[in-house]
Amino acid sequence: MELFRDGDMSRLLGSCKPIATCHVISLAFQNVAEIDPSFVEQYRSELVSEWKIWNEQITDGWASFCKRKRMKGNVEVELVYL
Repeated sequence: MELFRDGDMSRLLGSCKPIATCHVISLAFQNVAEIDPSFVEQYRSELVSEWKIWNEQITDGWASFCKRKRMKGNVEVELVYL
């Protein structure tokens, strides 16, 4: 699993400036992730082709993302939108 500490993200992004960040949360018993409603409201039109968002939840792809990153249990992820 990739873990980032303070300063790692800026080093990885280099000169790229994030458009926004958002937190995604999933509890161990959920197969979907809940995403910050204000982020969804602001960027829905840009993300609809990439994400399956319904009722402020990422429905498709979350389980495979967690499996690929070996995340189990309660999960909180900060996403950087470039």
